[in-house]
Amino acid sequence: MFCVECGKEGKIVQDGLCLDCYIKKYSPFFILPKTIDLQRCVSCGAFRYKNSWLDISLEKVLEKILDSKTKTELKKITVKIECKEKQDSADCIVTSSGYIDDFKIEEKHKILVRKIRTICQNCSRKAGGYFEAILQLRGKVDKEIIRDVEELIEREAIRGRKDAFISKIKKTGNGVDFYIGKKEIARNVVKRLHEKFGGEVKTSPKLAGVRDGRRTYRMTYLLRLPEYRRGDFVKINGRIFLIKNISGKKISILNLTNWEKKSHSNLANLKIELVGRANDVEEAIVVSETESELQIMLPKSYEVKEILKPKQIKFNLKTVKIFRHGKEVFLIPGNL
Repeated sequence: MFCVECGKEGKIVQDGLCLDCYIKKYSPFFILPKTIDLQRCVSCGAFRYKNSWLDISLEKVLEKILDSKTKTELKKITVKIECKEKQDSADCIVTSSGYIDDFKIEEKHKILVRKIRTICQNCSRKAGGYFEAILQLRGKVDKEIIRDVEELIEREAIRGRKDAFISKIKKTGNGVDFYIGKKEIARNVVKRLHEKFGGEVKTSPKLAGVRDGRRTYRMTYLLRLPEYRRGDFVKINGRIFLIKNISGKKISILNLTNWEKKSHSNLANLKIELVGRANDVEEAIVVSETESELQIMLPKSYEVKEILKPKQIKFNLKTVKIFRHGKEVFLIPGNL
């Protein structure tokens, strides 16, 4: 068939026109804005899109904006965006393509992005000391649990939660208080800590004000931690145990006399005495080994001592881990 415009023989797109004449007559096929004003937070670098702040690249946020602003009758649309960013603006080339029947049409458009410097709501709140919840840790609060709180909130921030932040950390006479931006995040953190370290959780709301006719509350989550942790040594009913795991009210322990494992579902029913920490574990040299005993050299004193094996197993080791309680010496499993 022949094109009615140029007379060239070939495939006809529509209206009797070949592809070149069709493009010449009806282009542009993509109607895009020449300039776009885009708010960007000067603190965290997030871009504002509709009513949200997105921690994504300029190209990604432009894709979202152009998806709603682009006008075209073509099908199977694809868009590629390349931007050269400046301090307060960006020069962007948008390559848009689509199909009419089986014919592909591609166009390039220049867009000037003007960056409007501002600060997002969450950064403003963080700078102003805003918080919706207080996480109170009481009992044995050490560097490990403080690091856990910070890492749990940081993970939420990495997942895109811009409201995941700590406004303030306050040390008290018997623990640490964390002032947390969002109460849902504080609730998740205290749940994770309770699962890992055990203890007792108490929750109390406090009226903070009225917003849009509704009462708003600040939450206080109190986690009273036990004095012992996983890897510590405790005495229960006169016997020495190694704590293998604590989860909520449950505890798993290892009898150091015979290496038998036990689990208890309610810590409140146990009388537990802390007798040693995980860092009290020592390494002793194996002098000799029989079927039922090990002869070891104790560190520091170099005293040679014979101890019964918890189980009839062959160690075949040059050194073993031990825990000393008074005059007693206990062998510790290698995968402590």
